[in-house]
Amino acid sequence: MAQRTLIASFKQVDAFADDDKYEHNEDGTIQEEVVYVTLDLGQVEPTLVPSTTSYRLIGLDTPTPYLQLQGTVFKGQHHTLLGTELLFTDSRDEQHELLPSQKSLANIGTTESRIQFKDVQLKPKDDSSSTPEKTASIKNVRAANYLVASDTHEGRGRGRGRGRGRGKGKSRGGANSQNTSQVTEEPVPELMEVDKVPTEGDAGQSDGLVAFPTQWPSTEPRAGTENPPMDVDYHLG
Repeated sequence: MAQRTLIASFKQVDAFADDDKYEHNEDGTIQEEVVYVTLDLGQVEPTLVPSTTSYRLIGLDTPTPYLQLQGTVFKGQHHTLLGTELLFTDSRDEQHELLPSQKSLANIGTTESRIQFKDVQLKPKDDSSSTPEKTASIKNVRAANYLVASDTHEGRGRGRGRGRGRGKGKSRGGANSQNTSQVTEEPVPELMEVDKVPTEGDAGQSDGLVAFPTQWPSTEPRAGTENPPMDVDYHLG
């Protein structure tokens, strides 16, 4: 059964890959590079490290490596040292056990880098942080639609009819952008055509107008005129 790892996407392995996948020296041995790194845990519980039989170190070659000791998780950060640190180990034998006051330290290597860790608590990623941004974007879209609707209604608020007709409707995109005002126009009365009164010489010509019977009144002769009285009736059409 596979053990649970610190990060779900990582897979725990119990053995390294085949030797064919590594670089080899001329004599056929695997080319290895040993680098010592100091893990600085800072202030931790005194019993945490001695009581831990195993640890998990994830992402050692990344900018933020993680270290797990039992149920405690640490987040690290690389630091380059100005000098070189000497690493020693405590080597005991039967002779030194007889004299506990004397300690034997053996140099195991040097290091020029250190990783400082601090205790962190991992939490699952929550999508609630993106909710305010989505809400704000929806409000901005609604506000933009409201402004566009208001400008459209104000532009169509005033109307001018033909002739003497004038639109009475006037709308303002104010209280509610969904209410649209309708522009109403009064019916424009048709212009009446006035018939041209015929004169002498053009009687009987309608000039494209509708002819109707016209009766001229009788005229009486005035004093000093030579024209005899007569009644003239003109019938057009």
